Amino acid sequence: HYLVLDSDGNVVLRIVGGMRLPDFQYAVARALSPKTSLVGTEKLYQSGKRDKKTLANYLEALNLAHKNDQFKAVGKEYMAMLKPKEYSKEENWKVFTSWIPDRKSDNYKYLVEHKADFVKNVGAEKGNMFMEGLFYWDVLSYATAHKDYDAMDMAQLLNEMKKAELPDSCDSYSLYKVAQLRGTKKYSELLDYLKTQGKSLGVSKIYVDMSLNKIDGDEQTKNKVLAYLREEQKQYQGTHARRLEDLIRSMENTGGVEFADLTFDQALAKAAKTGKLVFMDCYTDWCVPCRHMAKEVFTLPQVGGYFNEHFVNLKMDMEKGEGVQIAKRYNIRAYPTMLVLDTKGNVLKTVLGARKAEELLQMVRVDKK
Repeated sequence: HYLVLDSDGNVVLRIVGGMRLPDFQYAVARALSPKTSLVGTEKLYQSGKRDKKTLANYLEALNLAHKNDQFKAVGKEYMAMLKPKEYSKEENWKVFTSWIPDRKSDNYKYLVEHKADFVKNVGAEKGNMFMEGLFYWDVLSYATAHKDYDAMDMAQLLNEMKKAELPDSCDSYSLYKVAQLRGTKKYSELLDYLKTQGKSLGVSKIYVDMSLNKIDGDEQTKNKVLAYLREEQKQYQGTHARRLEDLIRSMENTGGVEFADLTFDQALAKAAKTGKLVFMDCYTDWCVPCRHMAKEVFTLPQVGGYFNEHFVNLKMDMEKGEGVQIAKRYNIRAYPTMLVLDTKGNVLKTVLGARKAEELLQMVRVDKK
């Protein structure tokens, strides 16, 4: 997060996020003129100056500052001024793509039909990267088994990727192969593919590896998965290595706490349906006491026996995904923090810090009236 200030300390330009050197130089240079700085363009806009050039400069400043709501509002005005043939111009790329929420939008259809024009003006790399992003999460959801395999939907995804003329080298095609092997339960082929072609998945590979505990094969398949994960753990360092270590331990554990792969709301719903409470382990990747609890306490049969009988058990990283909002909701500031919740999400018990098994069992007990 970078600020360009005037001599009185007022923000002239705000730059959020990292970028390549030429782009960063370009961004900083925009602070030197009131026609392109955030303060200058905002004043022009508020004064009623709304020609295309002024709006384009204002949008660029808002985009650099990550003022997304304002960018969206001004972008709507700007888009209304453009003729369709102007959509593919490089200076309109950011605002045009901001109006493509998914592959069902009219602007996406226009992008596919006129891809050659966009590639000519903005470059193939930028165009393909954006288009792939519209497929990525759908394909990843199948590859990590967050969505139940649907052969017809998968075929439709492949057809749309080809229609979008995505290059064969894009991550989504590799993820598609993973999803296909996994969905058709060809687990041996899946593991072989991950061993030999895993690098083609890029940063997505850790997500796939971390989801392999959900494979529903026989004991022989489970052992193959564990053998694969043990080898893969050697290739990782830091947080990823620790996460894989915890995953392997949980898969080897036959009597410890069974943590459900559910969202917070799903956990509450399951608790209500089964007549249980919710136990939530609020942790972070960097928390050493959290890892101690995961390895030395939650794996114990006596702990698992009580917790699995009385709770829907949930682990949630407070710095990622849904955990960020959960941390705010329950004012979680120390780790580990362990909560016992009723089916409405109300806190019944709070346990701060690592605890021995006997102490933890005593602290989480709730007398049901």
